[in-house]
Amino acid sequence: MRRLLLLLISSVTVLAQSNAVTATVYGPQQFNRLPGAPVTVRTTFTVPPMVDGPYTIVVQNGTKRANAGRISVNGVRLLDAADFQGATYQTAVTLAGNNRLEVELRGVPGGSITVSIVGYSYEFAPDYASIPLVTMSSSEDIDWRAKGAVTPVKNEGSCHDDWAFSATGAAEGFSQISTGRLVSLSEQELLDCTPPSLSLPPSCADSSPAGALKNVIANLSGQMVSEASYPYTARVGTCKQATAVLTISSLQRSNTEAGLEYQLEQEPVSVVFNGNWLSTYKSGVANPASCGTQPPQYVTGLVVGVIDGGPVPYWIVKLSMGATFGNQGYVDLEKGTNVCGIGNYGLTVH
Repeated sequence: MRRLLLLLISSVTVLAQSNAVTATVYGPQQFNRLPGAPVTVRTTFTVPPMVDGPYTIVVQNGTKRANAGRISVNGVRLLDAADFQGATYQTAVTLAGNNRLEVELRGVPGGSITVSIVGYSYEFAPDYASIPLVTMSSSEDIDWRAKGAVTPVKNEGSCHDDWAFSATGAAEGFSQISTGRLVSLSEQELLDCTPPSLSLPPSCADSSPAGALKNVIANLSGQMVSEASYPYTARVGTCKQATAVLTISSLQRSNTEAGLEYQLEQEPVSVVFNGNWLSTYKSGVANPASCGTQPPQYVTGLVVGVIDGGPVPYWIVKLSMGATFGNQGYVDLEKGTNVCGIGNYGLTVH
């Protein structure tokens, strides 16, 4: 069966922005050199949901330093005796879903080390925490473009506000499905009128789809205006008044690909994923090695369908940087194993 699912995301110029923060995978956990023969301490841990690689193990030697030992993760030795001579040591580590850490301290009793393993997470992940979560799944074929619920390609320019395009895309789809009319909504309204904190000035890159839409509901009475009445300028301006064409009242989120497909049965879905590979994308189905091996750059977008036919199922991603990028403005991202975290931050408007 051929299922079509398309994904609208915004410009890869966002890659210039830093929207990834350090996230803890394991620890910090202290290990002590006890009297007697050296003992190997073994412990297991899992990678928390929505924490991405690359991963780094950080070892801090205590005030009374351990002067010899070894540390392994999943059977790969990472530190030997020579590495215990400094106050801090860190190196890259490869992790699976379930992992095994082994620590053996040698030398004079009384020494200690503290072990941590860190990765990365989306800077604006807390914006999603309070939104009701979808856990059901669906397999219905759907293409919201064919149903007239997706606006033409937009271009964010140099502002790095892809979150605004993802948010309006979700709201545009909801509006068309609810009213039968597809109206292009104003990204500029979100940029000017929904700062992440009312005590701070708005900024191009300092928000998320969830943060912006929650702010619309809380501070703008849920009202959104058209792009025609509030045109895009690709820079932060002063919040203006315009006649609302849509009122939203609530949001719903998912954090798996199955949940994403269930949401998609109802309407297009805003998403966040690791797009650190997009600047080099030309064509074809991508399963980027840089997702997990290089620091992430999170990109936001709008899921509107999926292709399951053919040898490799894939999501189709419609960019907001014009039709000359990639495959006439689209990129294809492999589907089925949550590649680049595509299923982690699904968001719909109601």
